[in-house]
Amino acid sequence: MGTAIFLIWEHYRIPQRGHLLLRKEIYFIGSLVATVLAFNAYFVWKVGLKQFLNATVVPMKYYPADSFNQWRVYMADPPSIHDYSQWPNLAAFLLVHLVVPPIYILFFVRYWRESEFHAEEPWDRLLLLSLTGLCLFLSAVHSAGSTRMYTISIPALILLAWFLKAPFKTERILLPGLWAITLVLAVARPVIAQTRWNEFLDLPSGRTAFADVPVLYYKCKWVSERTHPGDYFLDDPQICFALRLRDPSRVPFLRPSDYTRPEEVQDAVQALARLHVRFVGWYASLETEIADSAGDHLAPLRVYLREHYHVAQRFSNGDEIWERND
Repeated sequence: MGTAIFLIWEHYRIPQRGHLLLRKEIYFIGSLVATVLAFNAYFVWKVGLKQFLNATVVPMKYYPADSFNQWRVYMADPPSIHDYSQWPNLAAFLLVHLVVPPIYILFFVRYWRESEFHAEEPWDRLLLLSLTGLCLFLSAVHSAGSTRMYTISIPALILLAWFLKAPFKTERILLPGLWAITLVLAVARPVIAQTRWNEFLDLPSGRTAFADVPVLYYKCKWVSERTHPGDYFLDDPQICFALRLRDPSRVPFLRPSDYTRPEEVQDAVQALARLHVRFVGWYASLETEIADSAGDHLAPLRVYLREHYHVAQRFSNGDEIWERND
């Protein structure tokens, strides 16, 4: 979208024939559509267009059902200041959220005020960068969690570097401070990574290091001692990948919200019964994050677990592993 808008700006900035703009837009949008079709054609061919749309487009309707897929997640979960290992993450968190999106607003103000008087600046490239970055931000603003903000922040950080080369007092003050923070983080980050808690496991996927999440280590260790590659395990994609286990469900995870549809829950129950899956992973959040009981469709799965499974292991964060009775 940002590139399409830039082409329109370029058309009026440098007078061109109307058909030239149309041709550029067709070339750009056509190449984008062709790329998307090329990467998805195999999946459409394998499952059919209807099933493909049901798995990719239809879920967007239920995407906001979870709190972490809403605009309220913006700046809602900063790294803890009480954990020294999170301090570098806190610096990155503050930097990204302070820069995006204010830097785009500042750029457009500066462009409007200075573009005619400072022709030596590469305004066309800067504008393309700003429009692209702003559109990236708008594409993620509906669920702008920290991970998404880090992903779409690169254009904003490049613009920040351009702003800091201006010979103004504010920029001269900010630049040494940012350099000092960068140097501190360049030293602190490796030191923290080497001194924090860590453990290793030799798993079917290879030797694996665990850091910052002891529960995941103990969960992987417990499951690895009781399963073999190729066994079925519901419902932890990380463990399935690490231990080369198979998820019997047609979706990678289940949620106590409208995002998980009733037919997906029914499919999971049927898979447990048909395949006699021995172990089921059950997150504590599946019981604690129920915001709307009308949107929680996991009741049939809970009933099936209570009737055919028992809790074999409970971890410190409340996560559980259920084992089949027979």
